Amino acid sequence: MIITEYAGHARDYVRTIQLADWSGIILASGDGLVYEVINGLMSRDDWQEALKLPIGHVPCGSGNAFITNILRDSKQSVMDTMEKFVVQAAILTATHSVIPFDLAVIDTCDGQRLFSFLCIEWGIIADVDCESEKYRFLGETRFTVEAVKRILRPRVYNGYIDYIPYSDNDYTVNTNHITPTTTTAQLHHHLLPMNESIPTDSNTTKWLRINGPFAHVLITSKASISKDIVASSQSTLSDGYLTLQFIRSNGSTRTNLARTFTKLSEGNHFDFNFVEWMRIRAFRLVPNDDHGNIMVDGEKVAYGPIQGEILPGIGRCMGKQSNVDRVSTNM
Repeated sequence: MIITEYAGHARDYVRTIQLADWSGIILASGDGLVYEVINGLMSRDDWQEALKLPIGHVPCGSGNAFITNILRDSKQSVMDTMEKFVVQAAILTATHSVIPFDLAVIDTCDGQRLFSFLCIEWGIIADVDCESEKYRFLGETRFTVEAVKRILRPRVYNGYIDYIPYSDNDYTVNTNHITPTTTTAQLHHHLLPMNESIPTDSNTTKWLRINGPFAHVLITSKASISKDIVASSQSTLSDGYLTLQFIRSNGSTRTNLARTFTKLSEGNHFDFNFVEWMRIRAFRLVPNDDHGNIMVDGEKVAYGPIQGEILPGIGRCMGKQSNVDRVSTNM
């Protein structure tokens, strides 16, 4: 058992472990430690072997999205109270199967290459996530407090989003293309160097562009971004795509944001016609403002252009295949 002593401790620790001594990693934490461990494993030269270690999660944070999505994928209803939630997660982890999950490779404007298991946030959702840190003592309620403040005083976020739509017939992003010599720097198929402009001529490229201004932008690889927020209800642990959703900034911004946030607990906000969404393979988000918040899995990154691409089924977690899935698999 390792008790972390500083920010980044888990990342540093898993960089140097002897993989032969380990059969898995169980985290009693929030989502921040999950992010650290994944990025620590991905920073190793033997990252492909390291990723074979399944990650289990017992919820001890304010978001707890990782275990929420694992439970959701096994068709279990998440327990209401924290005590029951912890017991539920512990039982699942103790009786687990090894289940794949998607990651996304992320490039930031300051030259970092990161790996996301959850989401990329810009706009009001990023501001709520980042600025609510000062209310961490409130637990999950901290998000609600900051959301109310931001809805009452909405901000306009100028910029644009380039993206490649997802297609069921597009096999260009496939983990089978990864060879034993593939490095994490080579772990993409669609992304360009950050200093190169993305061509958006539909006659010559798959890339498309959405111009702002925006009030809300969220890109997810999982259904839930916290225990109580269902951002993209159709998503699973390993469906092979990212979900891009956004709300444009207009005269009804305050009302639209309020209506959206009231539906996030059930994931029904896509029913509103002002919430636009699509499945994508890759993206580049380019803010035109010189200050703001961009969050990757709840962690603040440098503000500026950011891009990413889905890595289907590359991770392993301690989960449980649902009875429905087992029946269909056996058939």
